[in-house]
Amino acid sequence: MRIELDRLEEEGDNFSRTYEPGELALDDDEVGLVEPAEVSGRIRRDGREVELSGELRAKIKTACDRCLQPVNV
Repeated sequence: MRIELDRLEEEGDNFSRTYEPGELALDDDEVGLVEPAEVSGRIRRDGREVELSGELRAKIKTACDRCLQPVNV
């Protein structure tokens, strides 16, 4: 998702995006999305300052630290 800050109005705007599994590049090869990840929130600008608040909802598969078996988190 890309937000153009130079086009952002002072009063701000809401945003939302859904990412399908395989669409996001994750830094760890042992971690992957199990279902679509949903990102939503609000962004506003006050002069040179930008305030961003939001929520990320996702289910991932990774290896358990104790047994090394795949688990959903």
